Amino acid sequence: MPSTKGFGITDIYFGRFFSANYGHTHYAEQVPLDMVPLPQNRVLEKVYFNSGTWRKVFEHTAFDPDSFEFIGWHVLTFIVFYLEKEKEKNRNYEVWSASLGFGR
Repeated sequence: MPSTKGFGITDIYFGRFFSANYGHTHYAEQVPLDMVPLPQNRVLEKVYFNSGTWRKVFEHTAFDPDSFEFIGWHVLTFIVFYLEKEKEKNRNYEVWSASLGFGR
């Protein structure tokens, strides 16, 4: 669960926005926060988004946890929000993540 101290979380909780969007925390993340009933049988989905980082990250190897072995790759996540006139029915956003690995 993301920190509720972050800018935007209070505004989401009290209904002003449907999402909080952060970045540059090294890991992309999407967390469902709440579902709010709306008129005409609609629902407002409130979501926390974090686009992570857009640079090379290094992860510790899993098979030898006592070693100092790390493998790195470049990561990038796009979060796209649509205006009402741009979007397809029932699509408010898209999240796309990719990594670019390379050998030694």
